[in-house]
Amino acid sequence: MPRLSKAAAQERKTRIVALAEKRFVQKGYEQTTVDELVTEMGLAKGTYYYHFDSKEDLMIAVSEKLILETSTKLIAVYNRKDEDIVWRIRNVLKTYHDDFYRNKDIWKQVYHWRNAALNSRVAHI
Repeated sequence: MPRLSKAAAQERKTRIVALAEKRFVQKGYEQTTVDELVTEMGLAKGTYYYHFDSKEDLMIAVSEKLILETSTKLIAVYNRKDEDIVWRIRNVLKTYHDDFYRNKDIWKQVYHWRNAALNSRVAHI
C-alpha cells in the first residue's frame, strides 16, 4: 500500500484529533480508548501510533487545537482597532468564558488531580 502524502497524513491526524475531542467530551478522557477511536475511523492501530505515542499525546494535541482556536479569536478581537478598549476587554473576557465553558469537560480532564503529568505538559504549550 502506498504511503500517504504529507498533506493526507496531516488531514488524517486532524480527523483523529477531532474525533478524540468529541469522544473526550461525550465519554471523558479515561473512558475513551484508543481501540474505539481507531475502530470508528477504520484505521489500523499502528496508524494511530504513527501520529501519537500515547493517548496522553492525543490529549495534548486536542488541548493545542483548543488553545489555538481561542488564541485566534483573541487576536481578532485585539486587532479590531475600530472598537474602543472597553469593547475589546469585554470581548476578550467573553471569548475566554465562552471557549472555556464550551470545552469545560476537556479542561476538567486536563486539570484533574490524577492527571498531574498531563496538566504539566499542557501548561507548556
